[in-house]
Amino acid sequence: MKPHWLFLSGALLLQAVPAAAQTTAQSGTPTPPERFFKQPPGTDYYLANYSEYEAYLQKLATQSDRMKLVDIGKSAEGRSQWMAIVSSPANLAKLDEYRAIAEKLAR
Repeated sequence: MKPHWLFLSGALLLQAVPAAAQTTAQSGTPTPPERFFKQPPGTDYYLANYSEYEAYLQKLATQSDRMKLVDIGKSAEGRSQWMAIVSSPANLAKLDEYRAIAEKLAR
């Protein structure tokens, strides 16, 4: 009898997850790629160019307090190379402190 109850509770949990995801999606989450780019990523004969991808990263960074973009230098073509740091707002606020700790450990 226990396996049936376990299966039933698992099925109920799986039904609750999409409902929770829909509520979160309506409450100000960052723009999904399907809504930003001209075509959904992965479709045939479409590849986002650098400018589109850079604009998407910058939009995500403005929409979320959990993402910070850092310019890590220029590419061979002279374009900015971006590193997205994703963490909690508390950790992002202490980023310089964590960098100093990592530098000490490296030496």
